[in-house]
Amino acid sequence: MMKNKMPIYLLALFVMGIFSCSQSKEKTSEGSKGNVYRIKSTEEFQTLLGSAGDDLIILDLYADWCPPCKLLSPILEEVAREKQDKVRVYKINVDEQRDLAATFQVRSIPHVVFIKDQKVVYVLTGLRDKQTYVQLIDKLTSTETI
Repeated sequence: MMKNKMPIYLLALFVMGIFSCSQSKEKTSEGSKGNVYRIKSTEEFQTLLGSAGDDLIILDLYADWCPPCKLLSPILEEVAREKQDKVRVYKINVDEQRDLAATFQVRSIPHVVFIKDQKVVYVLTGLRDKQTYVQLIDKLTSTETI
């Protein structure tokens, strides 16, 4: 596991835009009980980041054609349901949102970014088991540091 040291100014570029009053959220699958939503535009990302405060956010950068991404999706949906009081989970399709993929320096997918206090605090690349995500969420939302 590797800690990402992306400069905060890259995220600040998105925050500096004009924010809309409403945020369009679409669940990733019909009947999903989780709190996993797709981000369909840079503007939606700006709104999300601007309204997140100190909440922990997980961004799953994926592609529809990627087999490991397809395996990760139900894992993150389960984690989102179980940890809904600690984290918000969003998906970004790298083929549709190339600017956001470039911002997060995506070189391999799945690429999972953890954001807290509007800063990238951790990045996982590749498929990991559910316990890895749960443990990381618990660490990032506790008063302890990693």
